[in-house]
Amino acid sequence: MPDSEIEAREKLLERTVCEIFIQALRAGRVVRLRVWGSSMLPSVWPRDTIVVHPLTDWEPFVGQLVLYRRDGRLIAHRIVGCECNGAGIMRFVTRGDALAGCDEPVTKCEIFGIVSAIVRRGRQLQVSAQQPRGILVSTLRHSDLACRLALKIHQMLLRFAR
Repeated sequence: MPDSEIEAREKLLERTVCEIFIQALRAGRVVRLRVWGSSMLPSVWPRDTIVVHPLTDWEPFVGQLVLYRRDGRLIAHRIVGCECNGAGIMRFVTRGDALAGCDEPVTKCEIFGIVSAIVRRGRQLQVSAQQPRGILVSTLRHSDLACRLALKIHQMLLRFAR
């Protein structure tokens, strides 16, 4: 099978899985998602599981981790600001903790859930609404080398923990 066909099938599968999670959240169910990316370091690490609650009578606020879809993929990033567009529609600016730049703003109707907890090595940790600060966060945000090194150390620790 050609690589392009494999990639097309993988993208279709990824979009289908995203849609299943979104429909579960819309139906009022709490979902758990395994994280593979590193954009939320050091708050969320690859292989952590995030617990996502559906939206109810919720008003987004700065510091909260939210789940939304962008380009067919689910993204869990922190709200770092709010803005009103020319039509008076409130939009939320999000960013991964380890990223220097912000994402395109999202509206409330584009947000599917709120990340309430992180499951790491069998322990459930509550999500802090405070944006992480400090030398580690700043270093990860501005150094690709530091990010790769942190991920390598994390991978080694996971192997030793088994």
